[in-house]
Amino acid sequence: MEEKRYQVFVSSTYDDLREERSIVMQTLLKLDCFPAGMELFPATDESQWSIIKKVIDESDYYIVIIGGRYGSIDTKSNAGYTEMEYDYAIKSKKPILAFTYFDIGSLPNAKCESTDAGKEKLQSFINKIEKNRHRKTWSNASELASEVMMAMVTIKKQYPAIGWMKANKITSEDAMQEILRLNKENTELTKKISDNNLELIEENKKYAQGKDVICFEVITDIEHSKEKGKKYEIVKQLSDFIELTWDELFLILSDNLIISGESGEDIEKLIELLNNYVMISFRKSNLKNTEINLGYRERIGSSFVTYDMFKILRQFKILDYIVFFEEIEDSGYYSKVIKKIKLTEYGEEYYYHLTAVLRQ
Repeated sequence: MEEKRYQVFVSSTYDDLREERSIVMQTLLKLDCFPAGMELFPATDESQWSIIKKVIDESDYYIVIIGGRYGSIDTKSNAGYTEMEYDYAIKSKKPILAFTYFDIGSLPNAKCESTDAGKEKLQSFINKIEKNRHRKTWSNASELASEVMMAMVTIKKQYPAIGWMKANKITSEDAMQEILRLNKENTELTKKISDNNLELIEENKKYAQGKDVICFEVITDIEHSKEKGKKYEIVKQLSDFIELTWDELFLILSDNLIISGESGEDIEKLIELLNNYVMISFRKSNLKNTEINLGYRERIGSSFVTYDMFKILRQFKILDYIVFFEEIEDSGYYSKVIKKIKLTEYGEEYYYHLTAVLRQ
């Protein structure tokens, strides 16, 4: 553990990035830093903007996180608070780290700007960040935390700040009082972040997962030939159903992803894997409700699942089991972008939890 501790201002919109802010603040605490942000400001008679500027002034470093929203707008300046904070940090010559979401178009509508004006302001803000400094991209909370950790280690070496020292390194009474104040503040921040995490855990309970069941419809073609030796044609389709749990589907994916590791697997391959698993489970099950009575010159044709398997991948992403990323494949003659998936750290832990052998 290093002797100095640093205060880091975390700037972003709030409602759509609560989980990301919480995990970033935990990461900063692990790095022996004091995170500061809107959810941690005390109640006071001072104006909100005055408090924000004061906290940025007191901070050693500044982090800005951009998702799909531009955020609340100050009526006087017609600028968003996140952008105002960024501009003030630039003006104050604070060392700045910027992290933007890698594909805003893939975010759900609830996490994006609903108006063209809002989208234009957001893009203009992102362009400003790109012009002023290099930025990192992120696709989920775990990846963001990793990027923040690596960037903080680097920026502390490149731009050493004043920070504060441990009590046994400083003897002045003023310094001792400051350390006691910061220790108290650190304890309060840790508690608030813990409370925020509990809220997020409760919020995630609303998503289908674990032993919850998905009902898949399987369509079977019935084919008929008018004459012997003639081509068979589809004359009707029969509908049947099978139920599987989210955990069953996650295990099928993660058995492959755990082997591939950081290199991940092709999304199309995984979707085909899910389809095959549903069909195999359907054929093995004793839950078929439809008796197939074949007529003269009729036969059972192919079967297919009507469910959009990409929805399952999106659900696992929301649950922070997997992360989407892209990889360029170069054959020497041409190159193409491959969309892939890999397990997050949490997804890997959840896989081992599901596959662990329990005591008898």
